[in-house]
Amino acid sequence: MAQIGENAAEPFNELRSITNDKTGGVRILSRLWAKEYFHTKEQLEHYYEEIDKYKAIFWEVVEKEDPINPWLKKTINDIEKICKGVISGKGTLYGF
Repeated sequence: MAQIGENAAEPFNELRSITNDKTGGVRILSRLWAKEYFHTKEQLEHYYEEIDKYKAIFWEVVEKEDPINPWLKKTINDIEKICKGVISGKGTLYGF
C-alpha cells in the first residue's frame, strides 16, 4: 500500500471478500451434503435450493448467472489499473 496509497486498497479488499465467499461456500456445502433426513417435502426443496446456491459459487451454471466471475473480473481489472504504474516503474525511484 506504500506505493499506491491507502485509498486504492478497495479492490484488494474485494479480492479478500471473494476468497472469503469461496471458503464460506465450501464450509456450508460440506455441512449441507452431510444431511440425509428431511421431515417434510418443503425441507427437502429448501435443501436443494441451498445446495444450488452454494454450488453456483464454484461452478458456472448455465441457467443462472455466475455470482462470482463478474465480481472477480471487475476486481482484477481494478487491481491492474492501480498497479500499472507500479509495475511499469512510474512513481518509484526506478522511474527516474
